Amino acid sequence: MGTSNKGNDGSSAASNNDSTVEEEGGQDTAKAGDSSSSVRPYVRSKNPRLRWTPELHHCFVRAVERLGGQDRATPKLVLQFMNVRGLSIGHVKSHLQMYRSKKIDDFGQGMSTNS
Repeated sequence: MGTSNKGNDGSSAASNNDSTVEEEGGQDTAKAGDSSSSVRPYVRSKNPRLRWTPELHHCFVRAVERLGGQDRATPKLVLQFMNVRGLSIGHVKSHLQMYRSKKIDDFGQGMSTNS
C-alpha cells in the first residue's frame, strides 16, 4: 500500500516530506489548511514513548524532593539526579509538567473540601 502511494505521488511527496505515513495526512491538512491556517500538522516526537513504572516514578519523586520540591526542580537537574539510562530530558520535562499540574489539582481539591 505504501509503495503504490509513492508511485502515484512519488515526485511531489519526495520534494515535500521524508515521512511516509504522516506525509499523507500532512498533505491533506495542508490543502485544507490553505483556507484556514490555524491547524498545524502533527509532528511525531523522535523519542520513543516511555512507560513510567512505579519504581521509575518513585525515583523521579525522590529527585524532585532532593532538589527542593516541584517548583524548584528543573528537568535537567532531575534527569541528572535520576541517572537512568535511556531517559531523555524530553521525558522528564513532560513528566514534571504532568506532576506539577496533578499536584496543583490535588491541592486545589483539598482546599475546596476543607473550606
